[in-house]
Amino acid sequence: MYARSFNFTLLFLLFMFCNTLYAQTGWHAQTSGTTASLYSIHFINANTGWTVGGNGTILHTNDGGTTWNLQSSVMTQTIRSTCFVDANNGWFTGDGGNIFHSNDGGNSWTTQTNPAGQQMKAIYFTDVNNGWAGGDAAAIIHTSDGGSNWQQQTTIGSEYIRSIHFVDPNNGWTVGSGGIIFHTSDGGNNWEFQFAGTTDFFFSVCAVNASTAWIVGRFGLIKYTTNGGSNWYSRASGTTEDLFAINFVDANNGWIVGANGIILHTSDGGATWQPQSSGTTEYLFGVFFSDMNNGWAVGNNGTILNFGVSTDIEPISEEVPQSYALAQNFPNPFNPNTTITFAIPKSEEVRLTVYDLLGKEVALLHDQTVPAGSYQVDWHAGNLPGGIYFYRIQAGAFVATKRMVLLK
Repeated sequence: MYARSFNFTLLFLLFMFCNTLYAQTGWHAQTSGTTASLYSIHFINANTGWTVGGNGTILHTNDGGTTWNLQSSVMTQTIRSTCFVDANNGWFTGDGGNIFHSNDGGNSWTTQTNPAGQQMKAIYFTDVNNGWAGGDAAAIIHTSDGGSNWQQQTTIGSEYIRSIHFVDPNNGWTVGSGGIIFHTSDGGNNWEFQFAGTTDFFFSVCAVNASTAWIVGRFGLIKYTTNGGSNWYSRASGTTEDLFAINFVDANNGWIVGANGIILHTSDGGATWQPQSSGTTEYLFGVFFSDMNNGWAVGNNGTILNFGVSTDIEPISEEVPQSYALAQNFPNPFNPNTTITFAIPKSEEVRLTVYDLLGKEVALLHDQTVPAGSYQVDWHAGNLPGGIYFYRIQAGAFVATKRMVLLK
């Protein structure tokens, strides 16, 4: 009798273990609606972002890339780079040589004068006033009034600038063809040439702080500095593919994308770089993370990939529900743990998110396909302040939102 009871208990535990969908992180494709190659992507939070590319393509999302909408373009040439500082103000530049600014989230664009007269390959703003652009003939231009006026800071040589990144209005780097690296600590009034031991092509630079920056380039090249560029060191990438873009979300976590769908990730400040499965062999030209849990990569043929994190979800019944449902979390109010239950009558891609009162996404609890059934998700909100939050489920055409209160 005891043996039979033990066996039944063991089988039950094995069933629950095998049917629990554990936390998963990974890349999955989003629908862009275009076949144009995409070269640059920028988000201001986990929901709101833009990507740009060939044929003057500008795409915009307000839901983290679940849907991408084509915005009107003012040029037909390739757009190489874009940067937004808030939901309204953004800039882009590209092969036409012009700089364009939007103050309504990309719905309309106005031309700004480029005093260098060169095609511009990169643009970056630290705030609504201070921005830099770089391009052919190693031209670098700067504005301190949002682009109403641009001044040419320097023409450094015959190479061209491919990437610009600043950590604040004073400290930044530019990189490009011929292994060129230039650094400024005074907003670009003075640019200092730095040498990293190679004349190979540098495609992208990302500054972590005023001392630390990372560069990627041709044939798997990774370079970094920890002393403002006085010394540059090499780091093994584990690949000979061209690496086109790099983005760090904090001092430890960074991502690199490149040829043939390669994606590399570090969680130890670049000490080691590990490959991640992208699910594509398309060339990836741009990468951006709004936070640790939400990232995007873009590339050839309208490719957009999203990196999402899914919290453990556990089936709570063997019966197939007859309808969709989102239950009230329990307990509510809570501190700091609560459980959210939902049901879906057929297999769906389920996106379960949490928002604060301002509508900012503060947690992505699940973003994966789930078989038909009833499930529960345990959420730990220990890193958030007390207050009112909303959790939202989207499963196919079913969308529901409920309110919960975190007491601290």
